This record gives sequence, C-alpha cells and structure tokens, in this order.
Amino acid sequence: MDQIWIWNTAVNTWYKYGYHRIAANNIKWQRCDTNTATWYDLTESDVLAPGQSFLFYNGSTSSINVTMAGQITDLSESPYFDIPNKKYMYVAYPWPEAKTIAQVGASYAEGYSPKSSSSFGAAMDQIWLWNTTANTWYKYGYHRISSTNIKWQRCDTNTATWYDLDDATDVVPAGYGFLFYNGATSPTRLQFTR
Repeated sequence: MDQIWIWNTAVNTWYKYGYHRIAANNIKWQRCDTNTATWYDLTESDVLAPGQSFLFYNGSTSSINVTMAGQITDLSESPYFDIPNKKYMYVAYPWPEAKTIAQVGASYAEGYSPKSSSSFGAAMDQIWLWNTTANTWYKYGYHRISSTNIKWQRCDTNTATWYDLDDATDVVPAGYGFLFYNGATSPTRLQFTR
C-alpha cells in the first residue's frame, strides 16, 4: 500500500495515511490509527502547512514518479516554523533547490544550540535526513568540539563517531524534507532564506 507519513509536532509522532481499498469501487486516502487498526476519512485538519514535509512510501513493485502541483514562492524568505523546545518538526526547504546541511536553517532566530558531547545529545540542535539508499536516518548535530570550534557534523550513532560534512554527499536534495530538532530549553523559530 502506498503511504504518506506526516510528522505531528503536538504529539511528537507520525500520522500515517494509506491508499486504502475499502471495497472494489471504494479506494481512497485515509488516516490509520496503527495502534487500533482503525481507518479514518480525511478531514480539514489533515493538511500540510507551507514548507511542511512528509515521507512517501511506494508500496508497489516498480518505481513511480510523484509530481507535485501548486506554486513555488518567489519570496526571499519562506514562512517560518515555531518549533517547541525538545520537539521535532518535519520541514522542507521551500524552493526547488538542493542545499547542504550547513546551509539549511540559515536564519535561525536565536542561533543554533550546540552541545559538547562524544555522543548524539538531546541538548543539541539536530537535523535528520532520510537516506533512501540505506533506508535509515542520517543524523547531524550542531557539535561543540571546542569553545572555538562549533559546527554541523554527521554522527554515526552506533559508534558515536563524528564526521565533518562533505558538501557533495551531505545534501538535502531539491524537494526533500528533513526532521529538525530544537535542542534548546525554549521554543524557537526556524526560517529559511534564499
């Protein structure tokens, strides 16, 4: 079954939608409560905000093309996202351009929240990018290596090894979304600039 997963910041979990064959002549997108296996028709609250992203799972045995419809903003700044402290939000760079990890979130209101750590820590701002080849999250943290060396790095959470970014591979492709985690102790605002 084809699926769309939308991150719900209020409950800090995925809302899962499936292309559901209810009967031979009744096939439609519905939201599924996976705990109770209950299907719900879509309502006005099942909406993507501007710049909000989603995961799409292709349930077929062959590749498919997903084409989006709508307008691309020509503004220099995108809508902003108010991210509660210690919460994730699944967002996308609003213009159809690839960006390196170091370039996304360039207009973070209070500055990034770093953490000195040998491991991936909850007090640090994080970016999680889904890698479709490895079928897993690549995790990046704003890492305080020393008082004068603070930067975004990719972390292998299995080995607690930090890697410097490679601008050729550590990229958010055009149209992709990523999870942004606010590691600060207060809510903050994330806004992209072009």
